[in-house]
Amino acid sequence: YHDMPGFHKARTCVRDWRLHALTSSGWKQVFEQAGNYKRRCKASFPAISASALKLEVLATNSTPETDPAGEGRSARVYEIRVYQEKP
Repeated sequence: YHDMPGFHKARTCVRDWRLHALTSSGWKQVFEQAGNYKRRCKASFPAISASALKLEVLATNSTPETDPAGEGRSARVYEIRVYQEKP
């Protein structure tokens, strides 16, 4: 990574995304982020009772200019953790 320029944006890094929670009344969007370029993101939202989470990837940092082969069309998500933080 020492050869990469500062603030390098990995093509497969999720740029725009939404987080949805499955509640008793159906799917509810609980968080949205646009313009991300970091590998680690933290989403904070009010506590909610849910039986499932769904990550909706809207875009990666891939562009036709930076990724002519289209390798960044698929996003790379390695892990999602959920915590209830104490106030």
